[in-house]
Amino acid sequence: MRKDQRTIREDQTAIRQDIAIIRYALPQTVEAMSADAKFIVDFERNPKFTGRQALLKELRSKLCEERPKQWNHRVALYGLGGVGKTQLALEYVYSNQSNYQSIYWISASNQSDLLSGFVEIARRTACAPLYIGSRTNSEIAKDVVWCLNRQHNWLLVIDNLDDVPVVDGYLPKAAPDKHILITTRNQHTRHVQAQGLLVSVFEEEEALELLLSQAEVSPIGDKEREYAIDIVKELGCLPLAIEQAGAHIRQLLSSDLSEFLSLYRANRSSLHSKPSEEIRNYYKQTVATTWKMSVDHLSSDSTSLLRLLAFLNPDGVLILFLEDGKKGLGTDLKDIIGDKVRRGEAALELEKLSLVRRQKDIQFGDKITIHRLVQSTTQDEMPHDVFTNMSMEVIEICDAAFPSTNDWTPELLSQSRVYFDSSCWATFVLAYD
Repeated sequence: MRKDQRTIREDQTAIRQDIAIIRYALPQTVEAMSADAKFIVDFERNPKFTGRQALLKELRSKLCEERPKQWNHRVALYGLGGVGKTQLALEYVYSNQSNYQSIYWISASNQSDLLSGFVEIARRTACAPLYIGSRTNSEIAKDVVWCLNRQHNWLLVIDNLDDVPVVDGYLPKAAPDKHILITTRNQHTRHVQAQGLLVSVFEEEEALELLLSQAEVSPIGDKEREYAIDIVKELGCLPLAIEQAGAHIRQLLSSDLSEFLSLYRANRSSLHSKPSEEIRNYYKQTVATTWKMSVDHLSSDSTSLLRLLAFLNPDGVLILFLEDGKKGLGTDLKDIIGDKVRRGEAALELEKLSLVRRQKDIQFGDKITIHRLVQSTTQDEMPHDVFTNMSMEVIEICDAAFPSTNDWTPELLSQSRVYFDSSCWATFVLAYD
């Protein structure tokens, strides 16, 4: 008798599970969802969002356009950490909310966060069963992807996808009415099968607008504007740094711009480590920490190359200059610079994190650019002995790259001017800072 009752209960459970599976297998219509289920974005709109209007327009165009041999309707915003990729994606979401029936936002900082995001979509939309058997988050996520493939007119934002394999197997199919927006530091957006859209640092006027807004400076006279221009130039027009500087100016200096640069230069490392309270809900990193986690996982070759670049011209270090000066370097760096494969792989690793960019120079070949604040934070993180040794190596590479004054021909003189202008102007300032 007990066996029969147990069998009956098992049969009833199996029937309920079958009914649930059938119910969830039927595609849920967007129209039947509640407003809460149609808009799953945990961030509020940023009322102080500044500039980027042309970039927002280009983003909309790329998501909507159909072009041959392109990853259509899937766009990856890429750029340096702290440049405002998430803020741009968030502004796109709110300014285009009426163009989609449903919008979903998922963090992809790691696979656990990604899967949790899909589970939250399943919970709030009832598009996939959560409690049938011992279902894993991975299984639920794949069910959500399956449902999205059958629905229409949605936008899926996948934020902070720096480690591309995290999303393998979890990307729904994009289509004219199914858009996917990704934010990533990885410049090689083909790896996520998306069109890339670079998010650069601010233009000077945008940077000024953000700084003055955050610092609450009023009225704004010619002197205040001059101080503000000097500040945003010192910070390389990086939005995160400007946000934090504005907060420091308002809180520590009673909105007095004139004192900030002297304070900043004397306490750079400390100020870079202080978070901005205003943006903590959107971005929890500081200038000091936004690249640190990535840098901590670099290979030894990439770390050495980054430290070398931290003392050279941020606007462009010619590969030719490095090759001509490598004989002045210590053994490890000399081997890295002299081996095209090792040097290329080290630069590629830095490039994937948007810590550097490689660009073509028509006359002298490739060059590497690096943001000023990446340089300064890299220097600040160096142990004293490493900083001292690297300073000497940079002086030696300059000495070795330039020909002896006794041997200068017009051609060598011209080349040396290029080396000085594009690679060495910052060397001695930084080495003796």
